[in-house]
Amino acid sequence: QRHITKVPYDPIIPVHTVWDLGISDDMAIGFYQVSGLEPRMIDFYFSNGKPLDHYVQYLKEKGYNYGKHFAPHDIRVRELATGKSRYEICQQLGVTFDIIPNLPVQDGINAGRGILGRLWADEAKTAYFFDALLQYKREWDEPHGHFRDKPLHDWTSHAADVHRYFSIVIDQMRNDSQTVKQFVPHFNY
Repeated sequence: QRHITKVPYDPIIPVHTVWDLGISDDMAIGFYQVSGLEPRMIDFYFSNGKPLDHYVQYLKEKGYNYGKHFAPHDIRVRELATGKSRYEICQQLGVTFDIIPNLPVQDGINAGRGILGRLWADEAKTAYFFDALLQYKREWDEPHGHFRDKPLHDWTSHAADVHRYFSIVIDQMRNDSQTVKQFVPHFNY
């Protein structure tokens, strides 16, 4: 439907972020704006091997006017080394998350399929995201000769999880003036 095209950032509409906190230190962030019933993915970022303050600084450098930040429930898990959760660490850095409901993976995948036809996306900034989404697949059970019910966890999983989470929280991405805020971190470099 030619929805993957040039989709510029609209400074009047808040940018909501959806995060996937990967196993080990992989991290993916989707940047979304919603205009009426039209969801727009204006940007995507994926990296690994970097501390949380790197990702918070990345948000600041984008210069977007942010609305809400969404993260999965496991952001509240406390790290053994520090005794703090990633939720608490990010909050100290200036990002407070809304927690995404912990739904069965298949429910999220179905929701993601349902919204994909409505989503507009910036072709240049989301190329990696769509490359991963197109290659996301279920796990093959060789001994039994069929696909398992769960998706294969590989490099595509983080983008797919961002999309799955986005489809769950899109109704919470409001554009009222209460939501929009200029990002101001609570740390200095």
